Amino acid sequence: MVNLDPSLTQFPDTSKKPKVVDANYDNSKMSREDFLKVLLTDLQFQDPLNAKDISEFIDNTIKLKQMESFDAIQKLADTFSQYSGSLLMASNLIGKTITYSNGNLDQTGQVTGVVMQDNQVMFKVGNDMVSLDKIKEISI
Repeated sequence: MVNLDPSLTQFPDTSKKPKVVDANYDNSKMSREDFLKVLLTDLQFQDPLNAKDISEFIDNTIKLKQMESFDAIQKLADTFSQYSGSLLMASNLIGKTITYSNGNLDQTGQVTGVVMQDNQVMFKVGNDMVSLDKIKEISI
């Protein structure tokens, strides 16, 4: 006679689904983590004798990928809006002559470009990249 582990023959109680999110939860603002919690809880508590159609799971996976894409786009838009003002103001110095500290020497040159580098506005002067805190004088 074969002795089976009782945990292998018992199914989860599907009549009591756990509360994953509040009833008033705004689905339009659902994070990827919340979506995964709902999806995995749904899979965990489904009736194994009446399993869900795999196409619904695929649809949910596609929705998850879309949410990840929207999150990435939102982060990019946030970053752009955060730095676009700084770049726009800094671009006013293009064509201007500045005096800046380069180590122990003060150098003078014309600003030919503005870039973001390590989350900081940098001014291109000749072969140098100059941060705003190194600028000592701006000439017209």
